[in-house]
Amino acid sequence: MPFIGKYLGFTFLPWYVLLIILGYVIAYLLWVEAIKRIFYNIFIRRACLIFQKYDIYHLSANRREHHFIIVGIIALIIIVAFFSLVIDKKLITPPAYVIIGGARITVEAATTPSEQYQGLSGRPRLCQFCGMLFIFKNRGVQTFVMRDMLIPLDMVFIDDDKIVKIASDLLPEGAIPQNFYSSDVPVDYVLELNAGFTDQYDINVGDTVQLSF
Repeated sequence: MPFIGKYLGFTFLPWYVLLIILGYVIAYLLWVEAIKRIFYNIFIRRACLIFQKYDIYHLSANRREHHFIIVGIIALIIIVAFFSLVIDKKLITPPAYVIIGGARITVEAATTPSEQYQGLSGRPRLCQFCGMLFIFKNRGVQTFVMRDMLIPLDMVFIDDDKIVKIASDLLPEGAIPQNFYSSDVPVDYVLELNAGFTDQYDINVGDTVQLSF
């Protein structure tokens, strides 16, 4: 997502920060007694009660205005920090994807032991161009099962950027799976796709895979 700020000369401000500041300025310019009371009752009175402070709405108009400005600035800082830490990663960071067999697949990256253990277990469906990419820090022989799966899958075992093995049309199993699917050789990644995807897109051992995550 582009940064609007760079078009305005503020390269250090992302689009949502500018929108927040603009919204705050407009709100302040249109500030009326009713809006003040709403914000006062929702935020300021509760904050005063929490910190056992005096009721600032009974202060003089000038002092009350000063308090509103301070609270507004603090609220603005908190909102900007929230957007920066949470929303920024989800909206600005592009999704991980894999290009394989001429198809671009949006993938969920499973990097931690808990994520890799859970995998796609319990998922009722998987969109056509969706998958899960298991990323291993230590290259090695990897063995997979279809524990608690609800849908059949294809598994693509990848070493660096080359496909070294494909296990197709694997059927779901219960909590105690009986079948095990090994890469046979050391790999860095394993890609899980909808069953039949590798046949449909003519994906074969030795093909190159483009990874972006």
